[in-house]
Amino acid sequence: TLGNRNPIDHIGLTDALQVNGQSGNTSRRSISTGSRGGARASATARLQSAPGSPVPTSPSWRNRQSAGTNRNSEKRSATSMAAGALMLGGSRLGPARVDLGATAPAQAGQSSSVSKISGTPCEVVVTAAMSGEVLFTVPDANSKWTVSDVLQRLKAHVPLPDRHRYRLSCGPSPAISTCTLESVITGENEPHRVEFASMVVKLPERPDVDAAWSELASQPKAHLLEVRAMKRPPMAVERTFKALMLLLGMTGVPDDDEETGGELWAAIKTQLLVSREHLLEMIQNLDLDECDAPATLERIRFFLDDDDFNPMMVGRASLFGARVCAWIRASASFLERRLKDALS
Repeated sequence: TLGNRNPIDHIGLTDALQVNGQSGNTSRRSISTGSRGGARASATARLQSAPGSPVPTSPSWRNRQSAGTNRNSEKRSATSMAAGALMLGGSRLGPARVDLGATAPAQAGQSSSVSKISGTPCEVVVTAAMSGEVLFTVPDANSKWTVSDVLQRLKAHVPLPDRHRYRLSCGPSPAISTCTLESVITGENEPHRVEFASMVVKLPERPDVDAAWSELASQPKAHLLEVRAMKRPPMAVERTFKALMLLLGMTGVPDDDEETGGELWAAIKTQLLVSREHLLEMIQNLDLDECDAPATLERIRFFLDDDDFNPMMVGRASLFGARVCAWIRASASFLERRLKDALS
């Protein structure tokens, strides 16, 4: 069904806006400057046509007038070039072919390091696993790309409904998102070609996680600032944010402050509680559907086995901490369900 879609490729327009962003700014400035230059030229013409009107005739004035005209002409040319680039960027590239090379600017949600890597050029082709129809093609990919990079481009080209994901496979084996393309390139002939089969799967629902996230995201900024202003927070609050750091996979988390003399709380404030937006973004970046469930649960097992680690106990010291604790508990329950479903 997805193969029959013919989406308008908006990636080309994004690339043009990013590549020609400087030209676009020059265009707007040139339009404004050109208007002022035109007004001065009109005023000069009226002065020259008016009988008995004094008109500056010094060579320096004429040189400045000529230089201003040339600058306006160059800026009008820049305006035309920028407009042409936008028209080309917005053109349709076809239903299943996107030209995104290794040097293309990074798209939304895509690591900018992709555009800086160097590797062997290759072609990536993604087909529908059931019908064999070509869904997506990148003719100038890079062997240093990961499977995750391909998935990001595929999702941008053919978006999916909420709680749906693409699953790629290379031959009989599933493609691991962290694997590079060079690990699945077959043959020595160039240009190299990598073929993936794609399936769309519906992810399990997680109403408890979504409800806890809504409660956390609705907390006002003042609640976070209240926690950040604590010089020596209650142990329940400090342990909640330490559990969050471990759940997110942050490294170098200090021990409890009773042993380190305040290093843990200082790390929490500088790495997590920078701002409300920063904290929510870090939490959103944790993909509970794809992360290593056993390793993630093991990192916070100490807190999960503690009966006092619950929103009610933490809420006695901080309402914001209670919302964070509720989200950690809901996320852990979802990861445990993932493990149970995988074993069954």
